[in-house]
Amino acid sequence: MTLGFHTHENYFNARKTYECSLSILSGRGRAVPNYTCRKQNNLIAVIGGLKSMSSIQMSTILGLYKIPQISYGSSDEVLRSKTLFPFFYRTVPNEGLQTLGITKLVLHFGWTWVGLIASYNDQGETFVLNLKKEFVQKGVCIEFTEMLPKMLDNTMHVKNKIIKSSSSIIVVYGDTDFLIWQQSQLLAEKALGCVSEAQMLTGEEEPGIEREQLTAEDREEGESSCNLSSEQRGDKRQGQSDRRLCESSNSELDVPQSICTKSCLEGQHKIAIEGNPVCCFACSPCPEGTFSNYTNADCCEKCPEDQYPNPDKTNCIPKSVTFLSFHEPLGIGLAGTAGSLFLITILVLGVFIKNQDTPIVKANNRNLTYTLLITLMLCFLCSFLFIGQPGKVTCLLRQTTFGIIFSASISCVLAKTVTVVLAFMATKPGNKIRKWNGTKLTNSITLFCTLTQVIICIAWLKSSPPFPDFDFESEANHIVIQCNEGAAPMFYTVLGYMAFLAIVSFSVAFLARKLPDIFNEAKFITFSMLIFCSIWISFIPTYFSTKGKFMVAVEVFSILASSAGLLGCIFFPKVYIIVMRPDQNTKRKLLKKSNAGTNK
Repeated sequence: MTLGFHTHENYFNARKTYECSLSILSGRGRAVPNYTCRKQNNLIAVIGGLKSMSSIQMSTILGLYKIPQISYGSSDEVLRSKTLFPFFYRTVPNEGLQTLGITKLVLHFGWTWVGLIASYNDQGETFVLNLKKEFVQKGVCIEFTEMLPKMLDNTMHVKNKIIKSSSSIIVVYGDTDFLIWQQSQLLAEKALGCVSEAQMLTGEEEPGIEREQLTAEDREEGESSCNLSSEQRGDKRQGQSDRRLCESSNSELDVPQSICTKSCLEGQHKIAIEGNPVCCFACSPCPEGTFSNYTNADCCEKCPEDQYPNPDKTNCIPKSVTFLSFHEPLGIGLAGTAGSLFLITILVLGVFIKNQDTPIVKANNRNLTYTLLITLMLCFLCSFLFIGQPGKVTCLLRQTTFGIIFSASISCVLAKTVTVVLAFMATKPGNKIRKWNGTKLTNSITLFCTLTQVIICIAWLKSSPPFPDFDFESEANHIVIQCNEGAAPMFYTVLGYMAFLAIVSFSVAFLARKLPDIFNEAKFITFSMLIFCSIWISFIPTYFSTKGKFMVAVEVFSILASSAGLLGCIFFPKVYIIVMRPDQNTKRKLLKKSNAGTNK
């Protein structure tokens, strides 16, 4: 049994299509309906035609004889009717695969800015709709969409559109090779500029190149032909095309780029431009603290908390560890100031001990004065707990030691103030308060006020003690090692208690400031507590407005400044009299001033 075939060319012509259909049934001679002039063969099926109209024309004849007809390109919806065409079958291209393949191709080469040209028919419109959906999902933008008219003479506006477009890649969905080739030649001219427009549009070749034979029927609209890029001619034209296009340069041509705007570099991110497609964007440097290490980043990313962006914001660099160190200028300055004030306090204490039997030292409660000077020395020394790398022990001791020692200092000041008031009241005849005046009262005030702060600090350490912690946010380029205060309310309680003692001391001293001159220490205490309160009131907003190691520096400065205020205001006037004016440091002089004050 032999399977054979006959091939017929209809030239996309209706009359020729009918003639070929009858020839299949009648033979090669004159076509006679219902009669064959050749040996009878068993006709199994007919394959064709390419275009829908040709298939319909063939089916009107072949269907009468119930001959199966298979088309490989027709897509007209009318051919779906089994009533009109019961013996017609077709295999059409999968449009989904076509659009998917085109999308993958343009994405592979980075073509995100393309033009689209398609045939002006139902199939072309369907293709454009499906391709646009796929492009939108994948981030490809279409600069323009043009539907080709049936007559090629009316395509001048399409040609102008291609030439004026900014995209380098045009997706062309047409029906004939000539139509696709013609538009592709326009693209080649636009991109390379090496061939004349007339030569491209007419298909004119140089000698030695076979001319394409195109008939008027060839130029009619067909269906289901999908093509890309600008290379539509055969291998035999390739060498000539390369020579013609590249004779001005010996370098190889790179893959063309087709984008709306230049790519955003590393360290930049895309910014949408209102009213423009998503592919047309502006580039902006990454904000502080972010980076991008690839081109066309939609947004910049934050570095891990232990890293920070490099100056170009293209990568992340590990952060270095930092704290208020003894080796940096700020730490050296604070430590030097604390050491100097500590030595000055020792000198003042030495002066008072050396002159302890003089009237001015005796008149101001000698033992309480020594206690106050010792607590001020410890205040200066506790500043060193805040400088250097924080550890478990230093974090536990920092705030608690500072709170207890400062409370002891203010308690001494409060006791001295109360002593001044009680001493003045005891001088009045018949006043029973004389029995309350003495060392026991001052010691009791100092001890009670200090122990209260000790209890608060013990409760703090038991509930939620301070501990070393890492601060990744305060400084962009560093990891700050700091002490986490644990229970913040307890820390504020310690500060609040010191503020309470300071306010009470200031109030009592202010009321006693006009006592006779022999007890005029109240004036100096008033001024010293005014300075003390001013410094710590300023400390609160300053402390919370700074970050990292500068918060520690602010607290150290407040400790040193307030302690120095107490030292200077209370003790320097007395040191001046003891050292520079010993003639004033006599009982007679003090009594004379006291009597003068009483008379006033």
